[in-house]
Amino acid sequence: MPQTLAGVFDEAFDLYKRNFIVLATIVAVGLIPSDILLHTVVALWLRPLDAHLSGLSNPPAESLVMLRIGQLFFGEPRYNISGLLGYIIPLLLSAPISIAISDIYIGRTPTVKECYKRSRPYLLNMIGGYCLLALVFIGVISVSAVILMFAAAAIAGALSAVGLQILGIVLAVIIMVLPYFVGCGVIAKNFLFMTPLTVLEGLPASYVSFRNNQLVGKKRFWRTWTAASFLLPMVIGLQSLIGGSIDSSLSALHLPSIVEFVVNAVLSTGTRFFLAPYWIILLTLLYYDYRVRREGFDVRVLSLGADEAATEKGEAI
Repeated sequence: MPQTLAGVFDEAFDLYKRNFIVLATIVAVGLIPSDILLHTVVALWLRPLDAHLSGLSNPPAESLVMLRIGQLFFGEPRYNISGLLGYIIPLLLSAPISIAISDIYIGRTPTVKECYKRSRPYLLNMIGGYCLLALVFIGVISVSAVILMFAAAAIAGALSAVGLQILGIVLAVIIMVLPYFVGCGVIAKNFLFMTPLTVLEGLPASYVSFRNNQLVGKKRFWRTWTAASFLLPMVIGLQSLIGGSIDSSLSALHLPSIVEFVVNAVLSTGTRFFLAPYWIILLTLLYYDYRVRREGFDVRVLSLGADEAATEKGEAI
């Protein structure tokens, strides 16, 4: 049955709790080895290199380039901020998780091995799709911010000093916030169901935008925009907040470097371990909710189940 947006959020939590073992195992298989690698590279390479270059008055250009490349892919060593690989891994894990949620939704029992096996052919396609999504999102945000800055400059020329100060505060908030919501609107309309459409319908990245637009339509746009706007801050913001608290607490304890590394790695990986599945569970359930609303998907599934049951009964007789 169709659900409210709040109902989908709530159902995602309940489904995660009811099927925690299989979903957590899927995450563990991919996330724990990759996080160990990321933390090891940061601890053994990036942090020593960063400390060494910080102590030099004129650091070599090639060493700075290597540090920047390492920070881009593995993360910021000073603040334990994940790099590109830290975000790519959860995106790739979304494929087997979405397949598992789909199996649960239609009454099958998912297995970890089968979910990974079925997701493997779509991984390259997903990488391309999410690269396109990132480029579009960054482009929309950048263009929106530039337009707002030009508009702010034009308005500022006609105001007094006091009015300019007040306007400056207001516009600063708008320029920081509004482009994000505009970008979320584009994502909601064209790319929100990237993983379900890729792995459950087998669509190429070039067709995802059309199909996503078809599911969302005009009636469900604001509902979808709300989900897109608040899902990212909720998951990444909570993860960043917990990660920052871990860093601050460990710094205050002044633990030996090896102990700090182990504790930091365990706690950070544990945080990502518990938060990583939720966003794709939600999006997969929302995807099926839209198929129910637009295509009567659950009716067809129930009919198929009834037909299969009748066939099996006939064969038994």
